Amino acid sequence: ANMGVRASASVSLVVDGVLWGLIACHNSSPKPLPEDIRAACRTLAGVMSRQLRNKEELVTYQERLRLRNAMESVTSHFAVRRPLENNLRRCINELQALFPCNGFAVISDETISATGILPDTKSLHQLHDWLRAGNHGGIFSSALLGRDYSPAADWPERCAGLLAITLPLRTPICLLWRRVEIIRRSNGPEIPTKTMQTATASCARARLSEHGSRPSAGTAPAGPASRNRPPVACVAS
Repeated sequence: ANMGVRASASVSLVVDGVLWGLIACHNSSPKPLPEDIRAACRTLAGVMSRQLRNKEELVTYQERLRLRNAMESVTSHFAVRRPLENNLRRCINELQALFPCNGFAVISDETISATGILPDTKSLHQLHDWLRAGNHGGIFSSALLGRDYSPAADWPERCAGLLAITLPLRTPICLLWRRVEIIRRSNGPEIPTKTMQTATASCARARLSEHGSRPSAGTAPAGPASRNRPPVACVAS
């Protein structure tokens, strides 16, 4: 209401049966949508959903190809007669480039080889011990490490996200890729909570129009059926 919106319509973008996003439209006065506009919106949603699926499949294929080529490049530098741990430490820069990260480390019981932004040595050994004690199947990932491993909350500027792979050798070796915390601030307008609740309640009480419109705040979350669902408009009574 404080934005001057009296009618809204949304078109669901569904990819593989999952809601990917919405095209949301607003109007300053009640405006029922004719059937030809609704049909055009359904067509647009179908075309965009197929394009999104094709794009995601292409990105996935390109990433798999990149990783395979990167791994072949790393292993091509391995010396056959050297221990695996020595080979890993020699290729530390190539291993770091496998995934986007701010820091990378190869950790064994006593030795750490690292590059980039990292916690101190003691913290790394403690993190390594925690990973070995956990039941992660050799692979652990977290986008918010401080939530899963409480000591990490003290150094988010050095390790906020983590991907760890533990190699099941006689002496386990852990490969760690780390990302630091990124803080983003939005300068967009804030909607007061009270105003937002009032607008939602008002929209929920709005009567269905003769054109089949329904309150957008009262509609159920879009699901697989959203592909054929016409856009809805919230018309103030």
